Amino acid sequence: MPARTFARERRIYLGDATVSGRLRFDAIASYLQDIAADDSHDAGFELGVGWILRRLELDVARLPRVYADLSLVTSCTGTGRRWAERTTTLTDRRAGG
Repeated sequence: MPARTFARERRIYLGDATVSGRLRFDAIASYLQDIAADDSHDAGFELGVGWILRRLELDVARLPRVYADLSLVTSCTGTGRRWAERTTTLTDRRAGG
């Protein structure tokens, strides 16, 4: 059975960009945390019960720039008694990836 996926769109604004205009790594972590919480709520979990980002592995082709429109798609890819794993893909829609 395919994993349940959840998608959101988001634009990068100045507060999430470096002085040179690239998306900051801490902003990426925040985006991942936010979409995980939105997905949990959409799946029927109550607000306030969500995901805590403890470890992050990034595979970066290039960092998107300020005002880029992003597509984020996430799914829960593993669970245990006291842990869960989530995979999220972030794509710069304007540049096609």
